Amino acid sequence: MAEDRELQDACEFVKDRLYFVSVDVKPQTTANTVFFSTDQEFVYDSFYEDFGPLNLAVLYRYCSKVNRKLTSFTWSRKRLVHFTSHDQRKKANAAFLIGAYAVIHLKKSPEEAYRILVSGKNAGFLPFRDAAAGASTFNLSVLHCLQAVHKSLQLSFLDFENFSVDEYEHFERVENGDMNWIVPGKVLAFSSPHHRSQTENGYPLHAPEAYVPYFCQNQVTAVVRLNRKLYDSRRFERAGLDHHDFFFLDGTTPSDIIVRRFLHVCESSGGAVAVHCKAGLGRTGTLIGCYLMKHFRFTAAEAIAWIRICRPGSIIGAQQNFLEDSLPDQGTTEPVSRLVTSMDGLSIKTTLHKSCSMDEVNGLALAPPSVQHVHCTQNFFILCVEQKRKKQPEPRRQTERTERKEISVVVFRVTPHTHRFVIVFMDLHHRHHRIVSMDLHHRHHRHCVSSRLQTKPVDDVTHSRPRSLCLPHQEVSVPCPQSLSSVPVLSPCPQSLSSVPVLSPCPQSLSSETH
Repeated sequence: MAEDRELQDACEFVKDRLYFVSVDVKPQTTANTVFFSTDQEFVYDSFYEDFGPLNLAVLYRYCSKVNRKLTSFTWSRKRLVHFTSHDQRKKANAAFLIGAYAVIHLKKSPEEAYRILVSGKNAGFLPFRDAAAGASTFNLSVLHCLQAVHKSLQLSFLDFENFSVDEYEHFERVENGDMNWIVPGKVLAFSSPHHRSQTENGYPLHAPEAYVPYFCQNQVTAVVRLNRKLYDSRRFERAGLDHHDFFFLDGTTPSDIIVRRFLHVCESSGGAVAVHCKAGLGRTGTLIGCYLMKHFRFTAAEAIAWIRICRPGSIIGAQQNFLEDSLPDQGTTEPVSRLVTSMDGLSIKTTLHKSCSMDEVNGLALAPPSVQHVHCTQNFFILCVEQKRKKQPEPRRQTERTERKEISVVVFRVTPHTHRFVIVFMDLHHRHHRIVSMDLHHRHHRHCVSSRLQTKPVDDVTHSRPRSLCLPHQEVSVPCPQSLSSVPVLSPCPQSLSSVPVLSPCPQSLSSETH
């Protein structure tokens, strides 16, 4: 019989109950066998040449569908066969769905589920690729996706008992914020807010205030921006959210210092972290992948697979190889260096003005001997310091040591909402600077002083940054400045931020599926 011939080539997941097969012609359901396909029901919405894997909502709906069929009284004595065409893209997505079902509900290991899939005539499956127009540089296999699902189950990232498919599908739409949780309750990926809420060329744009109610409701305490500025960060800060800028070019990979700073934000944040670049896919997914690899021991392939299952189209081109090649040792729970914090954009000028703000810095034990000028801004205290030092004898000349004056610039910077206090010593004579970084979590805190770093002349010092995070340092205790003892914390969601429209909540009346 034709039915028996089809089942001879099928992969058996549950004896006499659940099978998977690829066919040329749609088979007909019989008295003993029910055939079904998802090739037309669950279709991947591609960006360019990408074709999968299918997202979390589709996986949930597929598992619910199979569970209903297997538990149906009408089909309780029938064999259930999931069939797919020989189209390599559809076949790979169908294999991922039933393989993930076996991992989630049949409690099979990823390797066991994959061995079943490649049994019979299924020699293998077309690997998934990134959402780019060029040639693929990284192959993401069906097995990688199954391993990502399995690890997410172990870590409780994937919990279909408490998963709201309606909420997932609601907030992933652009008009509702284009947001996806990668690590539930900890890391949220979304597309960039804009200066104001509007529709541009048919594409909905949202102001920062539109996201605030959802962020407050879900304990988001920090926002990380990776793209160029399309909105004023103070609009998030006024709502009690920390805001961090770690810009790098679209489609490129982050520097080591950006990776470390991003990891530090995730590790030190008291709540969830919302991350975005322009589309919230490439740069966003890459840094979140670093976090998964460091703290949850994901492999690069598992991190890429899980992020794409949660947010299709993430991590593009060289970013895939960056995770695979550049971060082989990210699987550690050791804290990253806290030496360097928000130094980007720092500009030191030689023209300083007097101010009556010396009380703000008198409590610091590191105050230089003679302060000539003080200049204060919202986040900076800048001091021009005169200091006497003994001059060393010149070579081959045993002359009496003399004293000379050196001028230094001291910058005290308070990073808003992050309990970080940074001091930069800029020596105008030797053209070097030292950095002191302190935590304000405690009354008495510790800080690290780096070795000298050669820099450009002071007149050219704009956007200067240290060359390395791994610097020799010594530790001392310094009392916390009185004026910095209270740091703003997350406030309740404001009832009326502005007249800017907010994201619409997920409707409660949407139909829900059982599984």
